[in-house]
Amino acid sequence: ELVGEDRVRSFDTFDTPVAALMTGDVDAVIIDKVAAVGFMRENPGKLKMAADVTSGEFLGFVFPPGSELIAPVNAALESMKADGTLESLNKKWFEPES
Repeated sequence: ELVGEDRVRSFDTFDTPVAALMTGDVDAVIIDKVAAVGFMRENPGKLKMAADVTSGEFLGFVFPPGSELIAPVNAALESMKADGTLESLNKKWFEPES
C-alpha cells in the first residue's frame, strides 16, 4: 500500500536483489538481518542497514549509503513501533495461527 505493487520486485536468487541495489536498479531490499550483515561485510562502505524491523524473522532494510530513503523509512518504522502497528503486523504475518 505504501509504495504500490508496481514498485515492488521479487527475485529468484538470494544475492540478486543486493546486486540490483548496488547497481542502482532498486532503491532498497528487504532480506534477513544475518544475510544483510554478511553482504555489508563483503561490500564495505557500499551498503547501509536501516533500523531493525522487529519480527521473528529478523528482517532488515538495506540501502546504499547516503540514500535519501533511510531517514523516512527509519521514521516510519519508529512511528509504527510506537503506535503498535509493527506488533500488529508481526502477529498477522509472522506468528503461527493457533
